[in-house]
Amino acid sequence: MVEAGTVDAAVRGSWHDLVLQDLKNSLAARPWSRDILLRGSLARGVEDFESDLDLVVTVAEADFAAALDDLLCTLPLSLQGRLPPWLDGIVRDFGGTGFVYLVQVDEQKWGQVDIYLLPHGRQRLLLENEHVLLLRRSSDPEPADDAIFARIDVVRRRYEELAIHDLQQAVLACYVALFLLRKRLVRRDRLQTFADTYATALRVRDMVFAACYADRPERGWRDLPPAAERSPDADLILKAMSIFAQQDLLEFAGLSSRVAALEGLVAMLAPAIWREHGESLRGVGRYLSKSLHSSP
Repeated sequence: MVEAGTVDAAVRGSWHDLVLQDLKNSLAARPWSRDILLRGSLARGVEDFESDLDLVVTVAEADFAAALDDLLCTLPLSLQGRLPPWLDGIVRDFGGTGFVYLVQVDEQKWGQVDIYLLPHGRQRLLLENEHVLLLRRSSDPEPADDAIFARIDVVRRRYEELAIHDLQQAVLACYVALFLLRKRLVRRDRLQTFADTYATALRVRDMVFAACYADRPERGWRDLPPAAERSPDADLILKAMSIFAQQDLLEFAGLSSRVAALEGLVAMLAPAIWREHGESLRGVGRYLSKSLHSSP
């Protein structure tokens, strides 16, 4: 269901409002952008301080590939923290591509921004299944035929396949997973915390394989030691993985130990990424390690 309007009054003045206004203006200025919609908890008026900012931006089908490249490579340069996005592998598929950005709001706060790039002609499935607020309406592009949608799906699959084997994407997936864990802790959602603790361990395991043994088809836990042996420090990997494998994450001390372990792994396994983005990733790590009592 689509509804024209603005975000709830409770959001105004929050980090969501500040980031939303800048991001909406930035997206609206792009020649490929069409409609801009807000979805998720902010659109439903049930957000809290930890909620993601979830946007959908539609694009004329002919501009889909250019828009993907823009969101992946150009938009991050204008965001605080300047971290590249993670290609969202868990968002519901509405026929587009999702990106997750970790954005620095101020010295103390980082926030998660999700942007879903959707071909304009595929809005119907979204609108039938999500409550959205229409933030910007543009003229409709020319209708696309089946051949154009087929080419879009080829582009989507190519990006998805590249992301599977990309070490930077594997690193970002780990930080996004830890970001989600922090929200579970703040909200005291214990059952989901256990599930996401294991999911985070899988992300870190996949990063180790991406760095040490990218062409290995088997990526189970028993395959981890041989992959670790191909690294500069197998003991460091196995020690870090033992931290992530624990199901003890009921307080921030457990999250902090995972952040420290991840930073050590990234610095060793992905030194080029750490040199380029280490300052921002350390900022994310400091935010993740903040206790509940230090959160606003």
